[in-house]
Amino acid sequence: AMLGSQLTELFLEAAKLTSILEMQDLNLINPVILTTKQPPSNASDVSTPTMRVNVIFQRTEDGLLVDVEECCDEAVEGAWQSHRRLQKTIDKLQHASTVEFMY
Repeated sequence: AMLGSQLTELFLEAAKLTSILEMQDLNLINPVILTTKQPPSNASDVSTPTMRVNVIFQRTEDGLLVDVEECCDEAVEGAWQSHRRLQKTIDKLQHASTVEFMY
């Protein structure tokens, strides 16, 4: 739970978030761009808009750390996110000691 709610209840992309949380290596998907939900108490209040945010996940011995930061420029953040994912995947493949490690 985060902020007294299930993590999937805080963002519009609940199915995407569920599949991300099932992954073993979260470094391959960081950062993820998600859209916040309006709090139920403000659902009819359009002055509380949803927000696009960068979310970074990290597993620890104690659980899951979640860093949420506002996206300043979605086009730039999206390109940066794609670049980071690709770079991490390339780095992992370059350091693979066996073919099985690549999958």
